[in-house]
Amino acid sequence: MNINEISINDEKKSRHYLKSYFLEKNFLFSRYDGSYSRRIQLGASGVIENIDGKGNPNESFWEFENNELVLLDSNRDLTSRYFCIKDKANGLYLLGYYERNKEIIFKLEEVKVTSLRSIKKLKFDKNVVIFNDILFLHQENSSQRQFQVLMGEVGINANNIDNFHSNMKHNLEIAKRDGFAYKHIVFPAKPIVYEEHFKEIGVNLNSIFSEDFYHSEVAYPKLSVEDYHLHDTHINDVGSFKVISKVLQMLNYPSLPLPLFINAKKNGDLMKMLGRDDTENIKIINGFTGLLFKPLEFNLGAALKGNTGDVKILFNPKALYNSRLMLFGDSFFEFTLRVYSSLFTEVIYFRKPYILDDVVKILKPDIVLTANTERYLCSVPNCHKDTPWFMNYLNKRFNGELLSNADREAFEAMFSGKGSKLYKKKFGDLLRSRPDYIKIS
Repeated sequence: MNINEISINDEKKSRHYLKSYFLEKNFLFSRYDGSYSRRIQLGASGVIENIDGKGNPNESFWEFENNELVLLDSNRDLTSRYFCIKDKANGLYLLGYYERNKEIIFKLEEVKVTSLRSIKKLKFDKNVVIFNDILFLHQENSSQRQFQVLMGEVGINANNIDNFHSNMKHNLEIAKRDGFAYKHIVFPAKPIVYEEHFKEIGVNLNSIFSEDFYHSEVAYPKLSVEDYHLHDTHINDVGSFKVISKVLQMLNYPSLPLPLFINAKKNGDLMKMLGRDDTENIKIINGFTGLLFKPLEFNLGAALKGNTGDVKILFNPKALYNSRLMLFGDSFFEFTLRVYSSLFTEVIYFRKPYILDDVVKILKPDIVLTANTERYLCSVPNCHKDTPWFMNYLNKRFNGELLSNADREAFEAMFSGKGSKLYKKKFGDLLRSRPDYIKIS
């Protein structure tokens, strides 16, 4: 039944049909600008169930009055009336006004409930799936809708596959032209690594990285649950070292020595989303025997609101290889940069899933790796149509005055080129401290 097919000639009959149509539907309730948002369910007996977010007694009950949805407070007094109902492809969309101040407009957007929520052994809170105290990013009807895609409830638009291969062609043409070693990595989604665990409770997951994305220069590493944080979306240092070991093997590097790790504690991103400060025990890489290190790091983070446009430079004179590695990817690279810095003297990271041509022309890397986290295969940008990179620094989200002098000097030196006086002044002494130092010409 479609909302537009409900007759409103008979008030009593239409109210019954409307109530049955809306019963137990989930909605994202918010003001028109998206503020004060929370997820509610229009429950039985006219009760509003608060699912996610902080509830408000102003929205305690629901009813239909004159064929309009109305919300009532805890005393069953009218608080908002919805004058606009649209049945869109992705669900119902309603607009209404606050009865006590009609300048305040509310909206209700239907949230399609996935079958994941029917699994009693799973808990859900603030866009996080909780499974035996292990946390997963949910993304229900938002962003890349990770679980819905993994469960086959939402398909992959063919444009993403085309964009992926177009980007690969772009990357390989630049690598061939400039002569650097190159591979692309697709990091497995954390739920896929726990695929067998989910299967035991009746949830069947299938990798987004299907044969449609296969390419001879793409690595999709086989990882285990030990390679991911328990309370975080991301791969840990142990898993990241496995990935780079595999990629370097593909590039004909010799086998890597065993790394050294130190113990630490981490408050994961998913735990933070739950508003909790619990920590888990983790291991972080500390170099190799005889090559313990503490890399110098420079970044644009202080000048940016968010991570879009971020660039990081790690400089480690005690790295295994005296080479320059450039990384183009997302947070799966970013949060384990120490692993890459243990291997390469210079590591330069850009938050972008494909190579920026003008950047590699200037920085002349020895190796370039690009990457997608698996869920981002649902939203692959086209490198030929994407917003120009420099636009990240020509808007209100960037304030260059917040950069430290050390960060500013490091970026100026790096982008001046290895033969420049600025580069030699900033990094020359550090390079000369290497056991295998090669004089800068």
